[in-house]
Amino acid sequence: MRWAQVKRKLFSSIEKGEYTEVISLIEEYPKALRASRHTGETPMHVAARFNHVELLQYFIENGYIVDCNFVGLEDDSPITPLQHAAAGGALEAAEWLIENGADVDGGGIPGEVTTPLIWAVQKGHLGLVKLLIEKGASLDASYELGEGKDTMVINAVKMAQMKGHSEILEYLYSQGATDPIDTYKEERELPEEVFLLRHIEQQIGKVQDTVSEIIPASEASIQVHIIPPTAERQDVTLVTTGMSAQPMAEYQIGDELQFAELMLALPPTWPTSKDEMTQDQYRWPLDWIRQIAHLPFLYEGWIDEGIIIPNGEPPVPFSDEVMFSSLLVLRPEDRALSHCKPGYKEINFYYLIPLYEEERQLAMNKGEAYLIEKLRRQIPSLHIMDPNRVNVGK
Repeated sequence: MRWAQVKRKLFSSIEKGEYTEVISLIEEYPKALRASRHTGETPMHVAARFNHVELLQYFIENGYIVDCNFVGLEDDSPITPLQHAAAGGALEAAEWLIENGADVDGGGIPGEVTTPLIWAVQKGHLGLVKLLIEKGASLDASYELGEGKDTMVINAVKMAQMKGHSEILEYLYSQGATDPIDTYKEERELPEEVFLLRHIEQQIGKVQDTVSEIIPASEASIQVHIIPPTAERQDVTLVTTGMSAQPMAEYQIGDELQFAELMLALPPTWPTSKDEMTQDQYRWPLDWIRQIAHLPFLYEGWIDEGIIIPNGEPPVPFSDEVMFSSLLVLRPEDRALSHCKPGYKEINFYYLIPLYEEERQLAMNKGEAYLIEKLRRQIPSLHIMDPNRVNVGK
């Protein structure tokens, strides 16, 4: 048999508890004793999950592994056989593993991987819960579920509450278990904009001023924040919040595209005060970032990389000081800047890149991807508006 077939047959036989078939395969293919699935599960993990103590004994006696706390063969799945036994509700396997030296609180990464006790609670297996506690399992162990302000701390008590296992919950309380300390309670009560502003100030710089505007026909209330140059970023940045408060084209695009905020980077010499920025010669970037932030809600569309928004048709320059007449939506190359997840919602940040008319025509003839590649190849610091930059459309 091919090795892939051997592995499939081996793990299938272990799941079914076919002791003779497993031994036969290992004797014929000795390396099968150290086989693993793509998830990192080994024969010992699978035998533990399916409660096959006889196979666990065979693996130990034949030198498969001398440590019952072995966490598998993949770095991203550090789970012990005892954790697998608990996940499978395998009481006898769990008892055997503990008697043979398994850490009753499991292995892996503390705070990130569910302990055997929490897994046993999740499965509703009271006998296994009692065994683990009798053997010294920590009642306070917990892990975090979710992201950002939606993070939830899960311990055995919380899991029993979530799964509605009242008998297990009563037993846990009788053993001194308590509800988890919710360290994220205050965070969850904060408005989403607080998390967005944290992301913006961490990735770009401290906000100096904010311009707010509400358009009656739009579902969004947009704020444009002004960030002056920093030692790390030599540009004045306009960045929105409020656009992501509403999904764009809900049910028409995937969740990963529904929420967006915009950025427009200006030369370091650009004024940074709200009063100066609203003067005629400087106001077009502020006007346009606000206008584009409202577009998806006025016309039921969406924003994504490659979209080009012209100033009229045919397009005319945004002001007397620049020859740019369209704006290209572009994802930042720095993923830390381009994505923010204050909770389960994924928010994409996009730059608005001013274009010459010849560049827009180039995109119309050869595609937006062609134009973006050419821009990035020929123009350093493409994201910063430079009124004197080269026109790649000529």
